[in-house]
Amino acid sequence: MNWDAVGAIAEAIAAVTVIVTLLFLLKQLRLSNSQAEQANDLARADSQRDILKQVASHATLAIDNPQLQEDIRSCYQAWESAPASAKWNFESWASRYFYIMEQAVYMHDQGLLSDETYYAMEKAAVRIVLTPGGSEWWSRKAEHIGAGVSRRINSAKDSSKDQLRPMMGIQPQVPTDDS
Repeated sequence: MNWDAVGAIAEAIAAVTVIVTLLFLLKQLRLSNSQAEQANDLARADSQRDILKQVASHATLAIDNPQLQEDIRSCYQAWESAPASAKWNFESWASRYFYIMEQAVYMHDQGLLSDETYYAMEKAAVRIVLTPGGSEWWSRKAEHIGAGVSRRINSAKDSSKDQLRPMMGIQPQVPTDDS
């Protein structure tokens, strides 16, 4: 056997080795991507579950407390004429929801919260700020929530043309084209 034949065989073996190595790396890359997607799906599910637990816990506050329900209703109707204790309770209750909403905005932006959950939460926030008293409260509270969150709520509020269902018997005031 001559040296040219040995060199050709060595080159063929090297080429096959490179191809096998590339195929192995491609398989590893696909496996790694699949594992990363699974980890993202789990993180998204955990985030979704966490925010929904917070919202459910928040809703339970009012459901389980008739006095809080009355305070919320009173503040929805007219913030200024509501008793101080009602304002305090409403402030605590509504602020908690808007801080949960702030988390939801950032989670949604990172792909950790579904569009359906985010937009349902946003619509609930808009319904709060469209009540007569909620609007008065929001005019002062908006500056204490993240600026990006406030802008989103205000934008959603301003573009809300849907008929929103009443909040505790108080019909939200949907903005008109002339307002």
